[in-house]
Amino acid sequence: MPPGTDDPRKLFILNTAGNYFSLDTPGSLSTCHPLDNFLDDGNQFLLTVTRNKDELQFSNKLENMDGDGRVLLFFKPHPCVVSEENLHKSVLVSSMLESPISTLYQALRQVYSPVLLQDDKWSQSFDSKLQSLLTDLEVGLGSVLRHSHPKDSGKRSHSETDVSSIMAPLDEFGFWADVSRSGQQSRDRDRAAHFSELFATIEKDYSNLDSFSLVEVLDLIESTRETVDDVWKQNEHAPYPEPRMIRLMDVIGGALGRFVQRKLSALRLWEDPYFTVREGLKGGVAACEQWVAACEHLTGQVWKRYSPHPWSGEKHRPQGLQNLAQRLEEVVQVRSVCEKLQRLLSGGKQQVSAARVYQPFTGLNPIHYNPYTEPLWRAAVSQFDRLIAPAEQEAAGKLKTFIIDAQDSPQQLLQVFQKHRDLIKRPTISKELQPERETLLTRLLDYNKGLRTDFESRCHGAPGEKTGPLVGRNLPEVVNNIVWVRQLLLKV
Repeated sequence: MPPGTDDPRKLFILNTAGNYFSLDTPGSLSTCHPLDNFLDDGNQFLLTVTRNKDELQFSNKLENMDGDGRVLLFFKPHPCVVSEENLHKSVLVSSMLESPISTLYQALRQVYSPVLLQDDKWSQSFDSKLQSLLTDLEVGLGSVLRHSHPKDSGKRSHSETDVSSIMAPLDEFGFWADVSRSGQQSRDRDRAAHFSELFATIEKDYSNLDSFSLVEVLDLIESTRETVDDVWKQNEHAPYPEPRMIRLMDVIGGALGRFVQRKLSALRLWEDPYFTVREGLKGGVAACEQWVAACEHLTGQVWKRYSPHPWSGEKHRPQGLQNLAQRLEEVVQVRSVCEKLQRLLSGGKQQVSAARVYQPFTGLNPIHYNPYTEPLWRAAVSQFDRLIAPAEQEAAGKLKTFIIDAQDSPQQLLQVFQKHRDLIKRPTISKELQPERETLLTRLLDYNKGLRTDFESRCHGAPGEKTGPLVGRNLPEVVNNIVWVRQLLLKV
């Protein structure tokens, strides 16, 4: 609470502004004239707050957005003197970032258009002509924003170097469509029209992304890879800028990541059946990894070798999408370990009960990956590991028994390790089975050495001879040799 202030109206505004800008508000601001005018003058509708270094500045006009580009707005919906009784009904609070155009566009896009155009209650009472005007306004503001620097107050330009306003794939597609209509020179318009035509093959799909399933989106990702490859390799016009391609790959990755999160949001990760959860998460991982792999392949190999327009930077990977895929895979591993322990151990349902071992994940939604949730996720996984440690110790003992029973046959021994590989990869079990893993390696090396010796002793003679391959029925010599070698390869 600012010292020396007991007016609840001023306390509300000063505390709100201080919290927004992360500053302590000194008591001297309680005598600020713009603040007094806003509260006490029924004809004064606006109060703006900006930050200048470590001070708050108040004004009754929105004059500029210098400083850090943030403005906090208090305004009245009707003429009145603000009192303690009408404070929360007569004062609206909003904020503005970067520019009025940007703020208005984002408010329409994220708040008002969905409510007024899609909500059943409000859309029915909102005139269709006004709905059309609202849509046109949103489209027009988006066009202006795509072609202006955030700090240029909406001044239009067609600079390709500034990608700060490209937040989604449709923004990039719209940028080239805008330039194709309003570019300053005909060559610029022709080039933009060419890019716009190439992007048209996937633009409709990205505008209806939620209509795809996790399986269907794999085809869209492949189409996207082909499209960006065509865009990069086109040689009819000036090349596509590398910074824009990096941005495009990232925003496509962001769109796909959010799509995967929406599709998986209905899953109850710790309650739904294991196979339902596994298949859903694996589908999400496949979508993420396919786009990451496409970006790495194009920027690390294909475009590096494309001499008309070589990729000059490092191999690019949409890191956010990669991190999401890794998180989903970790959730699969947690569920898989519990499922396999329950099957392996007698009484495993009690030892590895979901209510107990999944308790550390209560309140967490692992699908919502971001750097802020990562420490919480790591802490929950560590606690989960501690809870299942006794069950893993018992599982290691059972696995040792299986390994002893199969150790006379390298193939059977390998099958045991492959069948239980998810458990054997766990640090606790891996440590307990260190001697058995070394035994497996020794047996496999001896087995392969025997196959090599057999091959070398039989590769000199004709089929059927002591120094020749084994003989198949009614096979010519060349075919017989091929079949024999393939059989050896299958044993490796």
